[in-house]
Amino acid sequence: MAYTSNEDNCYICSLIDAKHSNVYASIFEKNGNNYTKFNDFMFDTIDNLLLVLGSLKKKIFFVGNCGILYKDVIKSYMKNDIFFENDTLVSSKYVGIAAFDKFLRGETLTSKNLSALYLKKSSAEETLEAKS
Repeated sequence: MAYTSNEDNCYICSLIDAKHSNVYASIFEKNGNNYTKFNDFMFDTIDNLLLVLGSLKKKIFFVGNCGILYKDVIKSYMKNDIFFENDTLVSSKYVGIAAFDKFLRGETLTSKNLSALYLKKSSAEETLEAKS
């Protein structure tokens, strides 16, 4: 989704709703046509993500369905220049561009290296482990 932005010299925050005020997120820094991953992919609450984003000095461009879903929360918290993409759809074009950029940088993976972020323990499992 970060590849859909026309903004230059900014951060791009890709957000996907994970329900219950949780988000899947990643932050990229864009300078010209160069994208640099700013952080590891995150699965966290929107509030914790906004703490991270609040420290950034450049404008932030939000893409993905959470940009609109949490737009009011983001605007109330953020002091940066912020922009929202209204209709960001993941398309094969942008997936291909991202994959090719990674290939050119020598960043390749096999299916053995992939794991889903949503495989997080439930609240009940975390509570049970904390009591042990």
